[in-house]
Amino acid sequence: MAGHQIVKSRLDSDDAGEIASFIKSGYADNQFTPLSASGSSCAMIGSAWDGVAIYDVIQEKPFSLSWEDSRSNYLFMHCKQAGPTFSSQGKSVQCGANDVMPISISGKSALVNKQERGDRTSVIIDAATLTSFVAQWIGRPVVMPLAFDPRPLSQETAVQWNAATDCLQQMMLMDPVPGIAAQALIEHMLKMVLTGHASNYSEILSSDRYVNEQLVRSALNMIATDPLQWRTLGMVAHELACATDGLEKGIKRLTGRSAIEIFHEARLDCVNRALLKEDGMGFIETLHVYGFSLSERFIFDYIRRFGESPGATYRRNPNVEDVISRASVERDAMCEQAINEYIDASLGERISLSDLARHLEMTEQTTITAFKESFSRTPMQYVIERRLERARHLLCHTSNSIISIALECGFGTQSYLTSTMKKYYGVTPRRMRINHERK
Repeated sequence: MAGHQIVKSRLDSDDAGEIASFIKSGYADNQFTPLSASGSSCAMIGSAWDGVAIYDVIQEKPFSLSWEDSRSNYLFMHCKQAGPTFSSQGKSVQCGANDVMPISISGKSALVNKQERGDRTSVIIDAATLTSFVAQWIGRPVVMPLAFDPRPLSQETAVQWNAATDCLQQMMLMDPVPGIAAQALIEHMLKMVLTGHASNYSEILSSDRYVNEQLVRSALNMIATDPLQWRTLGMVAHELACATDGLEKGIKRLTGRSAIEIFHEARLDCVNRALLKEDGMGFIETLHVYGFSLSERFIFDYIRRFGESPGATYRRNPNVEDVISRASVERDAMCEQAINEYIDASLGERISLSDLARHLEMTEQTTITAFKESFSRTPMQYVIERRLERARHLLCHTSNSIISIALECGFGTQSYLTSTMKKYYGVTPRRMRINHERK
């Protein structure tokens, strides 16, 4: 699986052998078998980063997946529709809509889907990544591999897991990946399933253990001093030679706040100091260094903590001389909602770079830079994605002809809509509509 570089994978095939080979070698090391005489069709697209991969999968026709006794990855499968039956350790359970099934690295397992369609989002985690997290969390070596109870996550845990998965997917689309935030989110997801779902380590995890106050205060000082070096609570616990679980409980008992809040505030404090004094870095670059983007959430949290906008802080930096930077900051500029409203109101028309620059009161080059820094996309890529999102909605929720949708969304021709949708979503407009109708 990928290290700190993003690795993207894609499959769109109706060849059973090709599907089986991709799933065996590039997906989750399991065996795919079609259960229909008419074969199978599978579309998969995924990204891998730092020991974690996420795949969106659409499979048509009945199929089965089977796992041998030992494998190198844990799999968390979010079933979008009810129906698949999962069996492991002599137990069988039928998955409901939006269930998340954890699949461990040991013991023979199988998933059978007899429906005509099976949509799922799979999160694949290297066994070494999860094992290391467990050892650090409990503060002792892992003697036996972590084995989850073979049943779906609770509804509450599943909702949180799916929300975190969506967020991590969005981070994986960014270039570069916001490493600090992504690593913290991955650690949060691992903690979520480790503490929120039964396993062979549940008894150890349920013990009420706290590290002493001296260690807690040392941890708080480390986080406040350098949240970039100590990016996650696991890293802090490792340095202090204590259990992550006990350290988190100790922080909660001493401060009344979660470790996530402590880290967030420490990074806010650091970015505040950098915006006020840093020399040689631009406004957006400074935010990125500390794991932030110029989002409405960040601006809200910043104002709540410091009583002024990040742009106002930056304008007081005596080292800032770039007039264009000051002007772009003046707007705290890239308000996503306002940009979307402008684009959506003009979808049926031609929207050029000069149109966007004029609307934002920026130069064209500054507009390109601002979009890349705020959304990890060029202005025109952003416009195309808004057009595609509107086209997808119309395809799935109206009976409008494909050509009329192409015109309404500004593609001009049906063929251009088709080629663009195929490039971005991996399916044609007609296939997208059919897939939605089958749900």
